[in-house]
Amino acid sequence: MHEEGVAVSIGGREYRMVFTLAALLAVKKQYGGLQEMVELFNGPTINDWDSEEEQLEKLVAQEKAQMDALDHLPWLLSTLINQGELLKDPKAELVTPEYIALRIMPRDMQHLMGLFEQAIALGMSMEHTPDEGKRDPVLEELDAKNGEGAGVG
Repeated sequence: MHEEGVAVSIGGREYRMVFTLAALLAVKKQYGGLQEMVELFNGPTINDWDSEEEQLEKLVAQEKAQMDALDHLPWLLSTLINQGELLKDPKAELVTPEYIALRIMPRDMQHLMGLFEQAIALGMSMEHTPDEGKRDPVLEELDAKNGEGAGVG
């Protein structure tokens, strides 16, 4: 079972959201890329050098972007939940954006968006940890020849 990901409860059922390469590719296809998705959700960046009028316009655009993000959250959640489900069971029944939208309340949106962001952050910053007891045969040979090990360090 794949233990990575972020736990989320939808409609009384527990799932794990996992941001895999397949999820990244789906985001790329849907939005053009991860950065484009973030910009869609956050709106334009307000800079210190923007005039007061520009800052006000960007603030209004940011508020609109956050409201528009509601339209995208069910798809995003279902995409990451389905990755977690498929990692557990390749024959798992997949959830749809409609299933997700029907089972979440508007009051839960901000919390769910936070969990979604955590899942992306976890997926993008995974560190590989080697399996206990398994070693690359080439590294073992190098260690034997060098006496103290060939690792960097």
